[in-house]
Amino acid sequence: KLYEVVTAGLGGTGYRGPPGTPRVPTDREAKIIPLPYNLWILRQMEEICRLGRNNAIDLVGDFGDGKNYLALLFVRMRNQGHRLISCHPRMTERHLYQWDKIEIDADGKKTTIWMPSEFIEGMKAGDLVIFDEFDKLDPTVKPLLNAALQKGEVFLPETGEYVRFHRHARVITLRNKTGGINRGGTLTGADVQDRFISIGVDYLPEDEELALLRSEAPQVPIDILQRLVKLASAIRGNYRSRRPTLPGPV
Repeated sequence: KLYEVVTAGLGGTGYRGPPGTPRVPTDREAKIIPLPYNLWILRQMEEICRLGRNNAIDLVGDFGDGKNYLALLFVRMRNQGHRLISCHPRMTERHLYQWDKIEIDADGKKTTIWMPSEFIEGMKAGDLVIFDEFDKLDPTVKPLLNAALQKGEVFLPETGEYVRFHRHARVITLRNKTGGINRGGTLTGADVQDRFISIGVDYLPEDEELALLRSEAPQVPIDILQRLVKLASAIRGNYRSRRPTLPGPV
């Protein structure tokens, strides 16, 4: 039902995985809460995925505004497998494409076995590959991902293998805005992400956040929930104006 609602009237060719698709988030990981703001973001994501090219998604916003949840909800809506990759400044080209495993036989002889990365495995399988905290990735590595998406394939030098990406595979990057409260990494320029289309993500509107709290905590009096929503909005506003009152946004 969620897929039908979000994609109603969209052009292009959509995709929905068959029953029993592996690596689909559970209700615990991405509970379906059809709030209008979430549906609007999901619709934009689906529009991008239906493009013939430049169909990678870049979700950008403030810390803690729900980018991870939206990405997993999108995966669940499409019933499509996913791979979640946590980026860090020490990631190299080898981390992006291949990693090595040392095997030792009975005689003590060591053999290096080269294994494809989660990114490569996901793109071969037709998954949605999610790069969390993409802003932390080293600026010399980001263009490699962009170039791979441009070609639709990569060459793995250690095994001499060409890997062509599945036609339904897509990449989603999640990143915080640079500066302010986010302590994000390097800026992502056009030379790095011209195969991506960015979607700005924000915190839920107050009325929708209140509706969410009422559905999740119906036993709590409405006046207390209203005060919590107002307090959260005030704290987030302080962070955006660089006048933080707590060590992290709410």
